[in-house]
Amino acid sequence: MIKTEFKKLQSFENELKNKKNIAILSCGTCANVCKTGGNHGIAIIRDCLWNKNIIFEKTIAVMCFENLVEYEIKNKLNNIDAIVLLSCSAGYATLVRHTNKQIVMPLITLGNYRYKNKNKILNFFLAKFSWMYKIVIQSL
Repeated sequence: MIKTEFKKLQSFENELKNKKNIAILSCGTCANVCKTGGNHGIAIIRDCLWNKNIIFEKTIAVMCFENLVEYEIKNKLNNIDAIVLLSCSAGYATLVRHTNKQIVMPLITLGNYRYKNKNKILNFFLAKFSWMYKIVIQSL
């Protein structure tokens, strides 16, 4: 698992200074477990960007899974000025290959993290993403 934390609000707020229409994309896996992504992370960022027009928001199950990201954002980012991405740097690397929009990262990637309760994290992934195994296997 990749651990992420929020940056200070001012550090990414300046990057959105002249941007009006915003999309928020979030990772539903590692960042979600860290409470910096998923629907929880989107709600936090939405509250911080109360003065922006949020056109699109989506939690993508695995932000570093190339085919899934491409499928989820296809034709949905046309009328936006910037994307706020709640993901680690691997999710950023994936997204930057699929859009020419400005990507703003309010999270810091801290690196690999060993989760103490492995059964809890395994059960979380199995419950949330069992449907994805078929997609992953087909794409290999």
